[in-house]
Amino acid sequence: IDLFLERAAARMDSLKAGIDAKDPDVFMPEAHTLKGMIGIFSTGDAFERAKKIEIKGRDKVTDGIAEDFQMLENEVNALLAALRDWRSGAAWAGRGRILSRRRGIPARPGRFAI
Repeated sequence: IDLFLERAAARMDSLKAGIDAKDPDVFMPEAHTLKGMIGIFSTGDAFERAKKIEIKGRDKVTDGIAEDFQMLENEVNALLAALRDWRSGAAWAGRGRILSRRRGIPARPGRFAI
């Protein structure tokens, strides 16, 4: 988790640079790497959005790519927040809900997913 939290921002910056330049040869491999990083924790919206950007890069399509990036950025930020909550244990501090059901994050050992 810590490695993802440390590296996700740099990967998002590199992806944004490729998208701003409308250069599929830059943004496609960055999206692929991010998809793999995200896939360790979730195969939800962030994963699917990174996959969509990767496919657009592979197919050399730049239409709508800025909007796709904005949506990915929002989804990655939500995933980062959930991981920080999970790591700190805040997700279980009297809330009665488990993030694994909400955002695809594994339940803590010894906890029951509701």
